[in-house]
Amino acid sequence: MIVGMGIDLVDLAKFTNSISNNYRVKEKLFTQNEIEFDDNLLAECFASKEALIKALDNNQTFRWKNAEITRDNFGKPKFVFHSELSEIMKTYDALLSITHTKTVVQAIVVLQAR
Repeated sequence: MIVGMGIDLVDLAKFTNSISNNYRVKEKLFTQNEIEFDDNLLAECFASKEALIKALDNNQTFRWKNAEITRDNFGKPKFVFHSELSEIMKTYDALLSITHTKTVVQAIVVLQAR
């Protein structure tokens, strides 16, 4: 059963403008693995985490670094959860889809009860 859904859209130019050369913001929002990504991939991570927050209905226990975006062997994006968020997410399957153009990134998250 679907228990939550979230979507987010990120303007790549605005995102790149606000995040490039601002290591403090990157450290606050992204895991050490994600920080290594280029700005376009960071935008994907940001949109995915924003969509997750919406799917969780603004859950107060959400911490940006506790949701990490990785890819499986086929390149499909997926979440890896850390700390208290991993406990919360044991009751859900988080389905993630990301798409982009040259100017925007969009992420959709659907939460299903296990």
